[in-house]
Order: sequence, then structure tokens, then C-alpha cells
Amino acid sequence: MFTILALITLFWSLAREDIEDGVYRIVVTTDDGMGHGSGFKVAEPGIVITNNHVIDGATRIQVAFMAEGQGSFVEARVLWYNSDKDLAILRTNAPLPGKTVELAGVGTAELSKTESVTAVGFPGIADRVARGLERGVFDPATRDRTLLDPTVSSGTIQRLVPTVQRLTIQHSANINGGNSGGPLFDACNRVVGVNTLGTRSTVGARDIYNALVNAGQVTVNDPGDLEFAVHVREVLLGLSEKEIPVSVTPGRCRGGLDVYELTAIGSSMALAFMSVVFAGFYWRKDAGGAGQGAFVPDPDIEIDTDFPVDATPPAPSAAGILLRDVAGGRTHSLSRFDTELRGAGVVLGRAGGDATIVIDDPSVSRRHARIRYHGNDMVVHDDGSTNGTRLDGAVVTRTQGQFLRPGSVLHLGNAELSVEPGEINRRAGSTTAGKRKWLLSGFDLRGTTIQHTVAESGPAKGSELNVICTIGRSADSDIVIDDDSVSRRHAQIGMNRHGELSIIDLGSSNGTFVDHKQVGSVPVQIRNAKILSFGRTELTISLQS
Repeated sequence: MFTILALITLFWSLAREDIEDGVYRIVVTTDDGMGHGSGFKVAEPGIVITNNHVIDGATRIQVAFMAEGQGSFVEARVLWYNSDKDLAILRTNAPLPGKTVELAGVGTAELSKTESVTAVGFPGIADRVARGLERGVFDPATRDRTLLDPTVSSGTIQRLVPTVQRLTIQHSANINGGNSGGPLFDACNRVVGVNTLGTRSTVGARDIYNALVNAGQVTVNDPGDLEFAVHVREVLLGLSEKEIPVSVTPGRCRGGLDVYELTAIGSSMALAFMSVVFAGFYWRKDAGGAGQGAFVPDPDIEIDTDFPVDATPPAPSAAGILLRDVAGGRTHSLSRFDTELRGAGVVLGRAGGDATIVIDDPSVSRRHARIRYHGNDMVVHDDGSTNGTRLDGAVVTRTQGQFLRPGSVLHLGNAELSVEPGEINRRAGSTTAGKRKWLLSGFDLRGTTIQHTVAESGPAKGSELNVICTIGRSADSDIVIDDDSVSRRHAQIGMNRHGELSIIDLGSSNGTFVDHKQVGSVPVQIRNAKILSFGRTELTISLQS
């Protein structure tokens, strides 16, 4: 019986859901006509990811799908967009059928060249070819099914391309116009990217004419399969900004199995092994009867059902993790709790309970979340809290934890904790925070590149801001922006009294904005911001270390 249950669990863990489910055709209406792209659902009832260029300038957005054998449309509106990252988040006016896709919680180190990927979407060329097969007219009986049947293509990752605007995946899964906004899946059926553009051959009319006259034929250099997708990291940042909880599975995909499926397989094998052991015990009991040699279980023996933690020493990056309470300004070094991390874990919660790390926020439960080692990594789990736990927007539960990574943001209820790297002082046995640096980058209106690194300093004392740099049109500014909309002394960046990177406006003519929200003379935190605007000039801000 145990063996059968184990095999059922194993086969269930290996089951593959249809990756086309949850992928939709996006139909847009603009002043110039109609267009279409692709999108996929990441949260209920109808939160959809697509490319910004798919919905840019749209006066109407519809999400199309098959329902009960007929093509159906649902109206949608834009919740969030970022033109630099070429991403948009839509919300439909009615629930969407189909499942929500799984997102991969991976960074640059967990995606390798030659890994298999699959693109799903609605390329326009497929519609044109289908019309050609039907002599320009689709079969009325199957028209909707044909138009709403996505195309699936496979390839491999060729490289990662980091730019100022976004992290991009170059791959060879063929895409075409209309695939834009569709998902790029890894072998574990998790989304690792959003397809955005592909290479095209372009031949001028004069070149065609000259080739026909001189050689009687036209030769075109095919660029081959060279396609691009926006990395899923950029998607998670947008979802986190809008505080939309989604399903995220961290870690590398290994042989088509993610970390949770590998865990399920391990559990299945353990269950099967236990069934064999128990079968052996009962066989011995039956063979020996109640006399000599009979197996009698000892009621005082406790069976440990928890798998032992890997005894390998933790990686320095894991042992040096710091949690910074954004509102309270306190920093909690996890390296001080090595024994707890290797055992039951470090409990985070409000005062009044048995929390190891106390967070002073009424939305935090007395026992809210727990952090412990998983091999050489740290994993956070919810501990039955009232208001929930999220990491980078992904919901954390008792059974589904998330890996802590420097640069992430952990929410316990409404309390926000930044996950930051630390430096290990092995001789002193203590941990101190590493000096953080942010990169401001972009272009002024003349096209001149602007790149400036801002390094943190101590918190402000006796003033609202400990100034690090001044931004303005004046030549004596630390960051000079040659733009008439920028004042000579426009804004200042520094550390506030809590030690958080912040910005103030210096009475500029055209304003200073953090993620398009105007700021004044009171410091506004910008540590988690994406865009800083000075008049008409926009700069991207990103944490470097």
C-alpha cells in the first residue's frame, strides 16, 4: 500500500501541465487600426503580463481566448508599464479561464547557455500562412480555434545581455511579430522571460533592383534564429512594485525538474523505502509470532520526520546576510544566529512572543516567519502569520519557502525588510554591513550618456539630509544634466536620519520625481525606486552592491 502511494506521488510530481494554458492573444485598437500580441496570466482573477510596445497607444485592449468551443474576448486595462523594460501588467474586467503560470526565481547565475527554452505565442506570420492554405478565408467552423491556438517553438539560451535599461535573454526559440509579450519557458515549465523581439532580414528596393539587373537573382543573408526576451527578474520587480502576489519557484531547473519536484521525488523515494522497511518488520513479526524474534516497537523512540540539514558550512554570502528594517532603521545580522539557523530556525515576529528578531509593527504577528538553512542557502517560510509573508512580491507559505538573496525585499505584513549583503569578520566573529552603491544612468536630451555612482554614507545628523551629490545644470554640480528643463541647482541625493538613500528638490522650476511621483524639500526614500526624473530627463537607478 505504501509503495503504491509512493509511486502515485512520484508520477504526480513528474506530471507536466499544458504550457499553452494561461497564454492569450492580446488584441489592441489604436487610432491607426488594430494590432495584436501575446500575454500570459500570473495571478487571479486576470493579471496578465505582456510587452509595453504591444499596448502602447492603445485606445482599447482585449484578451482573447477559447471558451466552450467559441472565441471570447475580455476587456483589459493597464495597471503598470515600463517602456525601458518593455513590460506591462494588465488587469481584465472579468476572470480569465486557464491556470496562472509559474515564474522562475532565477538570477544570472541560474540560467546557463544551451539550456532548453520554449516560446509560446501568436505570431502573425502563422495567421498569414494559415490564410494562404485556406485561399485567404479560414474555415468558419474552425476559424476561432485556429486564431486562438498558440504556436510553440523550442530552442536554447545563447547568452544573457545586461543593459542599462534591462536584463535580456538571447535565445534561439523562433519568434515573430505577434509573439511579443508571450512567455519563454524553461524545461521545468517556468517562465524565465518575456519574448520581445527577433532578428529580421532587411533588403532595400534599390538593392533588389540592382541584383535582378546584374545577376538575375536576389541573395538575402538570413540572420538565423536570434531572438530576445526580457528576463523574468524585470517582471518580478514590476509585480513587486504593484504588490501583486504570484507563484515563484526559486533555483535552477535541473533536468526538467524544479526544486519542489525534486523534493517530491525525494519524498516519494523515502516513502517507498519506509514501506519496504515496515514490510520487513511485519514479515519478521509474522514469522516470529509473539515469542522470540518478534518485532515489538518501542513507544519511547521518537521518529524524526524532518530531513536533516546539510552539514556543509554556509557560503559567505549566506552567512553575511543582513535584514534592515526600513521603517524602524534597525539592522539585524543573521550570522549571529548560526546555531538557530541550523536547527529550528530564527523566528521573526512582534514583541510579546518568542521571536528571535523583533519587528516593531502592529501588522506583524508574534510568530510571523522563520528563517533557516537549506544546504548553503537561507530560506524563509511563513510561520502561520495573520497578514502574510512576501518576498519580492511572491507569497511565502509554511510549505513553500523562498530563498533569501541580497537585493530582495521581504514583507512581513506591512513591515518592509531589505535583504542586504554583509562582510564577515572571521577573527572578530562579527558581521558588518557592506558599503552599498547605486548606479544612476541614462541620457540627456542631447543624447549624452549619464552614468554616476552613488555610495552610501552615514545617516543625517543635525539636518534632514547628509548630502552625497548635487544634480543640476550648473557645471559645478556632481551630476551635470545639459537640459534646459533642469535647474542650475535642481536636487540633492543623500542619506536621511534612518540611513536610507533619499532625495530632495532644491526648488527647481520643473520638479523632481521618484517613479513619476513629485518630491519636495522633505527627503523621500529612493532605495527601491526605479526611475528618477529631473525636468524632462529620466535616469534609471539600480543597486550595484
